[in-house]
Amino acid sequence: PLSIGGLATFTASTAATGTVTYIGSNVVTIATTTYYNLTLTPTSTAAARTFTFGASDNTCTSGGCTATTTVSNVFTLSSAAHANFNNTAVILSGSGTVFSKANGTFIANGSVVQYTSASDTNIATGTYDNLNISGASIKTLLGNTIATSTVTVASGSTLAISTYTFSATGSTWTNSGTVTEGTG
Repeated sequence: PLSIGGLATFTASTAATGTVTYIGSNVVTIATTTYYNLTLTPTSTAAARTFTFGASDNTCTSGGCTATTTVSNVFTLSSAAHANFNNTAVILSGSGTVFSKANGTFIANGSVVQYTSASDTNIATGTYDNLNISGASIKTLLGNTIATSTVTVASGSTLAISTYTFSATGSTWTNSGTVTEGTG
């Protein structure tokens, strides 16, 4: 694995099969690029540390985002890590539990989070601004989840709510796929 401290700059152009770990004791800026595995880890769990994606001038509009981070296998937030997605398109293309939070949290902050695998995938619990589900497979909630702006379930995709609560409080809900609920 490659470990990067809070003052380092990292730019990658392709996903390989390794892990990039950002380690920080202050605010750490995450390069908007493609990763195979991405891990955000504070140097101490005694206090929360913020990991911010991309530049402060990132924007997301209906036409897309100016910055994109893709994780093609597993994205892990270690305990006390706070990921600020900062108006970035975050594409999670792995299968299974592609977003592991281990008592870390994420702040959507205008971002678009996309679960795109063609294999069954679990959706991390939390509050999303814009949530997009695509890929001919089932995407299952791991707990109560909120989307505050837009939700898109693409054709061929299934959003499985299971026994949890899914609240879509935003202005746009586009369902060209399937949404299923469980009982409990």
